[in-house]
Amino acid sequence: MNRATFLTALVLLLIAVNSVTLYLLFKKDGSRDRRPTPAMFFKKLGLDQQQEQQFEELRKSHFQKRDSLRGEDMRLRKAMADMITNGVKDSAAIDSITNLLAANRKQFETNFYYHFQQMHSLLRPEQQQKLGEVLESILKRQGPPPGTKQGSPHP
Repeated sequence: MNRATFLTALVLLLIAVNSVTLYLLFKKDGSRDRRPTPAMFFKKLGLDQQQEQQFEELRKSHFQKRDSLRGEDMRLRKAMADMITNGVKDSAAIDSITNLLAANRKQFETNFYYHFQQMHSLLRPEQQQKLGEVLESILKRQGPPPGTKQGSPHP
């Protein structure tokens, strides 16, 4: 086998390996990093039609509140970045913006809790258990904070 034939075969092999890798990485039907849709959620919990309608109303209300809180969070973070850019050293101003961020985060988490508490109250006992399992799987999928290993102390 001469050198040109060998290199051609090697290039074709590498193209094939890359194609398979890209296919596996981007295929749509894999469960990797796939967010649950409302339909998937409804199916896992075994909701009836009335429950689905109630859940959809709760979901819309939750997302409205969540989006509003996220917008406020972005506004506060931009204000904090502007303070850094402008060299603000006033500790009262820094405390004020960080307290506002903390209060906003508290509202965000409280909204999340009450949303799922309301969902829980609409379910039958066997569905309530399934909701707990779904929430646990969501938390496991999220994993530890970026840059940390599971079980390692936070920096």
